[in-house]
This record gives sequence, structure tokens and C-alpha cells, in this order.
Amino acid sequence: MNVDPEGTSWWSSLWRTIAVVGLAVLAVGAIAAITFVTGGAVAPVLIGAGIGFVTSGVISGITQFVTTGSIDWAQIFVDASFGAVTGAFGGSALGILGMTVAGGATGFAGSVASDFVAGRDIQWGMALASAVIGAAFGALSGGGAQYGKNATLKSKLSLRRQKRVAGKSLTAINAQIKNERALLSAIGRQALMPNEELFYDFILEYVVYTVLPVIYNRGRI
Repeated sequence: MNVDPEGTSWWSSLWRTIAVVGLAVLAVGAIAAITFVTGGAVAPVLIGAGIGFVTSGVISGITQFVTTGSIDWAQIFVDASFGAVTGAFGGSALGILGMTVAGGATGFAGSVASDFVAGRDIQWGMALASAVIGAAFGALSGGGAQYGKNATLKSKLSLRRQKRVAGKSLTAINAQIKNERALLSAIGRQALMPNEELFYDFILEYVVYTVLPVIYNRGRI
């Protein structure tokens, strides 16, 4: 059986990576679904997830190569997956408090997932440090791309519920809701263009998912 330098079988690392990526996909899907149901648009969430996935994956690969001279693809996929989750939150309608909690939870989970995939004992101190840093940068990044911009859509959804209860036609209100979602999607995509909030998200992903693990693991070698 192929075993890596840390004593972890290749197959064990593979299924652990697949499990983490799968959970990240489910998380992004859940964020998109909740955003849609609570009066938001799905497109900015998915776009944010894509940006986070690519950015975190590239950063992880470059950092690994520069600091160790090699690339751990399993770690790249873990970093990219949690970058996608962070990006999905960034494209949602969460407020500052929600982004703070999301940043802390994602930082904690990302640290635990890295240890899990590498077959190491969970370093809870490292996970807590990642959570604190994630929460701090989540707060600094402000609300999600749709935060404070979906009031009209939410009011239309409320009106549709009232019309449904009253047994009235929903054709006109459904058309209005469709238009509002399209407008909100455009606004959300615009908010995901390079700006200060995305810079903070970038720093969060870099520090929590790449720099801290590299520093920690270097100290253990």
C-alpha cells in the first residue's frame, strides 16, 4: 500500500479529501438555498464560491511550492473547498454579525479538515486560533454582497404569501419577484468585483487556510 511521509495511505488521504470536498459542496448548496428562501439571489453566492475556490486553491499551491518545494494536492483541494464556502458567504445577504460567525466557523472547520485529511491528530488550539482570526476578518469584511440590498425582494415575497393565503392570482407578483431577483443578482455580481471587502476575504483565506498551517507544520518537521 502506498504510504506518504506522514504514514498516511494514499487511499485514506483520497477518501478523506473527497469527504471534505463533498461537505463543502453541500455547505455551498445550503448557503445558496437559504439565501434564495430568505429573499436573496443564488448567482452571487455561486460566483463568490467559484472565486473563493480558485483563489484559495492557487494561493495554497503557490505557498506550498515556495515554502516546501512540493505540492500536496489534497491540501490544495481542502483549502480551495473552504475558500469556496467563504466565498459563498461573501456572496450572500448575511450581515456583519452573520459574517463574523461564518468566518469563525469556517476557519475552525478548515483547520480541523486539514488535520483530518492529513491523518494528523486534531490540533484544537490551532483550530481555535483559526476561528478567532476567521471571525475577526469576517467582521472586517462587512456584510455579504447582497446585504441591505434585498429589502424590495423580501417585501415582494411577503406580499406573495399574503396573496396566496387570500387565494388571489400570483401571476403579476411572480413576474415582479423574478425581475427583482435578476436585479439583485446583477447588484450582487457587481459587489463581487475587486474591492475592500474582497481584499479582507483574500487575507482571511490566505492567513487561516494557508499561512497558519504552513507555519504550524514547519514547526513540527
